[in-house]
Amino acid sequence: MLTNVKIIAGYVVYLLLLVCISTGLLRYFKSVWRFTDSAELVVTVITILFVTLVVTKLAQKCGLLRKKSTRPN
Repeated sequence: MLTNVKIIAGYVVYLLLLVCISTGLLRYFKSVWRFTDSAELVVTVITILFVTLVVTKLAQKCGLLRKKSTRPN
């Protein structure tokens, strides 16, 4: 039971990190540079992908997320 709570808490922390960091970076980029609509879409997609990659790697190293294990047959 406690293990399930830790797993859920790990995913909640992971999602909060994704949302907070992505939102902060996008607000920063929009305050520094002026974008057209298409450029803003590209910056948003690239930022979300980059933040997802970085936060996922950090969460795996910290043990918040488990790496998928392959079981030998």
